[in-house]
Amino acid sequence: MSRVISRQILLPFGSLTFLFFLSPLLLAARAEQLPATAPSDSASSLNSLSAAYEQKHFAAVVKQGGDVLAGIKADVPRADADYLRVLVSLAAFKSQSLLTSAALFRQAYEACPGAVTAANYGAVEMLVGDRQLARTLFNKALDYAPSDFCAHLGLAELAALEPKSAPAGADVELARAAAALGLDESAPLWSALADHYLLLKEPVAALSAYARAEKCLTAKSAGAAGTKAIDNQTTGDADLEKHLKQAIFRAALLAGNDALAGERLDAALATSNLPLEAYSLCASRLCRPDAAGDRLARRLYDKALAENGHDNDLFYALGRAFGEAGQDNFARLCLDRVHEREPEDSKFALACAAQLARGGHGSAAAKILSALVARAKSQEPTPQRKMAQALARAGLRLLPQYQKDWAAALKSTLAQPERPNFKTAFAALSAIKCHCRLLTMQYTLHDQPGVAFSYIPDDKEPVAFIIYDGKATEPLKVWRSLKDEAKAIPLGRSENLGDFYHLVKAALDYAEAPYRPEHPYYLFNTLPLRTLPLPKRG
Repeated sequence: MSRVISRQILLPFGSLTFLFFLSPLLLAARAEQLPATAPSDSASSLNSLSAAYEQKHFAAVVKQGGDVLAGIKADVPRADADYLRVLVSLAAFKSQSLLTSAALFRQAYEACPGAVTAANYGAVEMLVGDRQLARTLFNKALDYAPSDFCAHLGLAELAALEPKSAPAGADVELARAAAALGLDESAPLWSALADHYLLLKEPVAALSAYARAEKCLTAKSAGAAGTKAIDNQTTGDADLEKHLKQAIFRAALLAGNDALAGERLDAALATSNLPLEAYSLCASRLCRPDAAGDRLARRLYDKALAENGHDNDLFYALGRAFGEAGQDNFARLCLDRVHEREPEDSKFALACAAQLARGGHGSAAAKILSALVARAKSQEPTPQRKMAQALARAGLRLLPQYQKDWAAALKSTLAQPERPNFKTAFAALSAIKCHCRLLTMQYTLHDQPGVAFSYIPDDKEPVAFIIYDGKATEPLKVWRSLKDEAKAIPLGRSENLGDFYHLVKAALDYAEAPYRPEHPYYLFNTLPLRTLPLPKRG
């Protein structure tokens, strides 16, 4: 018989780990018909099914591979049966329900216990949600192969998700995973390692691993001697190359390496479906207020419009990032767009009005703010609306057009026509009687005379934030309103907010700061899944 090249197949590259219950219902799939093969001719069956798997005929592999397994005779080589069991479980993962495929991974492990089958089964149990079983399986994999990369990567995920060990425990296992790779030339595995570093907010380490992945992929494309025949089956080399272009660009921005980000800019922007976070990162770091920055801002805006024109949250974030970078025209384009599409969204209205005011269009800004205030009478007073309406009233008092043609309309909505002196203040909250009352405490601060805005994040020991009028009150008086709920310790930092743009910026920056839970929860990509080597024939 002809000699078959030994290979391993990795999958899946981009499937997201599900954190909640997944339905066991089978996905509808029609099994493609493959050439019939006698069950006893195991070599021919393996070649046929392996080719079908690479062509992504997953449902056919499950059906006909199961038939072959059912008809296997005692004289069939053990390696053939083991290879087929793993291949069928991987195909089921791609074409059937998670719970159905998990049962097949378990059967493959029980029939052929080893590092690959144990790590595969553990990876799927991570998706199912049984972390205890997954940990046992990863440790079993290391019993069979102490330097198994996938097992160490799985233990790194478990450590990151365990409050008592994260992040130090995850770092230890990632270091072991990197050591396990050593001189391995598998681009998908180096990329998977880098993805974990990036998710755990270690962009410098991620860049190093991404560089190794890129080098391996380039060497494989060039057919360099010594590269291993390892194939990322789910996405293929082209999709992995695209991922690396985007990921290296994003990691460089997160690491503050603007020089590298600039080098990788064109390659990243040439890809489709750029991660949404990359737009605002690129705008805030690279779109300087000069001719080159203008050209880049235009490219970002046009790309966002062409690929994600329906995504208001993207254009909102991009507009704010453009504003931070001094790209006022493009900031206004983005924020005008989201306000026109959702005129009753208070966050979009405030951001749009602030950008208009910054550009000298005070009357247009005042029109938006007046409408926001007027809507308060007919809307349910949700926390977001109350904060937005308070900021709108404060903003109207800061606009220079206050005494002009629409003064009468303004004065009918404002109780204090004098120009205020808005400032920020912070207080650390401790000895909180009940965290269930944080929102009530926020309302208490908001209702104090002279307070234009208040916010308390849902943290274990939150730092409360207020914007107040220095002509009407002082922070100590405001913090004392919480004496029955918590201990408020004033912090020294403060900022004067001299115009409406900076008023809104301060409020939104604090209210939209990334959630800081006591124990972060990470949404990892699915761990790499592997086949066994295709048995060789002499």
